[in-house]
Amino acid sequence: MIHVIEPAPVAGAEPLAGERTPRTKDELGLAEEKMQVLADASPRDAHLHITSGIRRGVATHEIVQAADELDIDLIIMATHGLRGWKHFGLGSTADRVARAAPCPVLVVRETEREFI
Repeated sequence: MIHVIEPAPVAGAEPLAGERTPRTKDELGLAEEKMQVLADASPRDAHLHITSGIRRGVATHEIVQAADELDIDLIIMATHGLRGWKHFGLGSTADRVARAAPCPVLVVRETEREFI
C-alpha cells in the first residue's frame, strides 16, 4: 500500500475535494502511521504480503514505478469519480495508472463499496 504526496499545486489551481498535502514532518509522520495501521489491519494469509509506504512525486508515475520495482501482481485503487469537464481536462490518476501499469489494475469507486 502506498500513499503518494504530490508537489504543491500551482498557485490558483483548485485541489480535488478533500485533497490536502502534508507540509510538515509531523503531518508526514502521521500519514506514515495511518498507512501502517491500514497495513497491519489487513487480512493475512500465506500468499499475501502487505507493506506500506509514502512516496513523493506525481502519483501516476510513483504508483507505476512502485508496481514495477516491487513486482506487484495487481494494483487496487479507488477513484474520486470526477465527472464532466474536470475529468475531461484532468483525467484521473486511476485511468492513467491503468494505461501505464505493468500489471492489471482494479479500480473501485471510493464511495460505492466498503472493503475494510
